[in-house]
Amino acid sequence: MTATLPTTPAAWAIRLSKILQHFQDTTGESMYPIKVQEIACEVSKQFFPSEPITYVSAGSMSSDFDGMMIPVPQKKGQWGIVYNDAVRSRGRINFTLAHEFGHYLLHRAALANGIQYGRDEMMSWDAAQKKLEAEANEFASYLLMPRNLFEDQMKGETLNLHLMQHVADHFDVSITAALLKWISFTSKRAMIVVTRDGFVKWAKPSDAAFKSGLFLAYKKNTIELPAQ
Repeated sequence: MTATLPTTPAAWAIRLSKILQHFQDTTGESMYPIKVQEIACEVSKQFFPSEPITYVSAGSMSSDFDGMMIPVPQKKGQWGIVYNDAVRSRGRINFTLAHEFGHYLLHRAALANGIQYGRDEMMSWDAAQKKLEAEANEFASYLLMPRNLFEDQMKGETLNLHLMQHVADHFDVSITAALLKWISFTSKRAMIVVTRDGFVKWAKPSDAAFKSGLFLAYKKNTIELPAQ
């Protein structure tokens, strides 16, 4: 293609959303929830015919990892996306595929050997790795859950976990992904806290909460949940 290609996660997601919207307008078929497995190969062939994604599939891998983007052995220029076959959540799989698709669009030139993604591995990443992962997550969030459509699903409703599960199901993502999307733009003082065995595993405050001093320094200290 001769048109200038996007260079940021949001710009790539917006470009693809426009293509999918055109498809919806032409065919009358709904574009949401987006099925990444069905569009990644076709989109890559259209934009990068000399280095396409030729397969997207489940595969056996360590429980530490959700998915990976890898070059295809003996197939120069070709790429594959694999998600962990032990994962049973359809929404988590769909977000993982979008995350790896984001790596393909944004980072494959710098990742000749591919990359594996595991949320539990984040603490060991260096700054460069964290930047790549943050960009892949941003792409996935923008592609799967455009903010205007996300807010439409919540309009006039009371915020609770039941509502967020409904939103997650609508966009075919995990409830964690939906909550992180909401926390990224809400003006409320709010925080997501994920725990394991009675201790804080990680936490994410909204901008309003962080600016008012509401956050948990879970990386520096072991934080036990209050008994109540």
